[in-house]
Amino acid sequence: MMAYDQAPRLLVVEDDPAISELVRECLEAEGYAVVTADDMEQAVAALTQRQYDLVLADAIGETPPAHLDRWHTLDRLRDLAGGAPAIVFTAHGSHDFAEFREHGFSDLLLKPFDLDDLVAVVRRNLTGNAERGINSLRHRA
Repeated sequence: MMAYDQAPRLLVVEDDPAISELVRECLEAEGYAVVTADDMEQAVAALTQRQYDLVLADAIGETPPAHLDRWHTLDRLRDLAGGAPAIVFTAHGSHDFAEFREHGFSDLLLKPFDLDDLVAVVRRNLTGNAERGINSLRHRA
């Protein structure tokens, strides 16, 4: 295992504490340095204080203010990621795949997901093996 300060830095944006903790523990066990954010405000603060190698964000999370839509919030996270792969994980169905691709996200993971799938998606995106556009992994029945 590599030293924490040399490990790829990941930001996980998830408003459900149980999911956030599970994802953090899983990815840290794989040797990644993981920072979590519970909402957009924490995510913006994290992304403006440090550069991350990958951002994994819940597609819905908190409801944005009435004048903003989901895409505004996600696009802001993607932009603040500064070119690092931005992966969305969501409980909402496959009809959204094309939209995520159009908005420049590198991957999509459907909830509930297997932790092995989570690790595979993160590895694929960190090593540059992701195909252009969305590489969706469907949740297991």
